[in-house]
Amino acid sequence: MLAHVFKVRNDLYQGRVSMLRVHQGALAVGSQLFIGDVRKPFKVAHLYRVQGAALSEIPRAVAGDLCAVTKVEELHLDAVVHGSHDQDHYHPRTTPQPQPSAVPLA
Repeated sequence: MLAHVFKVRNDLYQGRVSMLRVHQGALAVGSQLFIGDVRKPFKVAHLYRVQGAALSEIPRAVAGDLCAVTKVEELHLDAVVHGSHDQDHYHPRTTPQPQPSAVPLA
């Protein structure tokens, strides 16, 4: 299992909501996952499908799905989440951002 955190937000009722895209394998409730090269795993207690501001609980997400997990404080933007230590060396490529133009405002 390999996933990438593309957005993190704080919700009033859910707490910290981390949105993931699953790139490989499947993510299920009860899975033990690792963040980057950190040795301590975390367990997925709840898995959600995000539709606007609403979160609906799902039992499993497969490759290509966008999903969310809640209340995992260690997750941060651009974190790589994986199922085994064989994938510790995977890191997302940074997306180049355009520089702001220096156009004076009239």
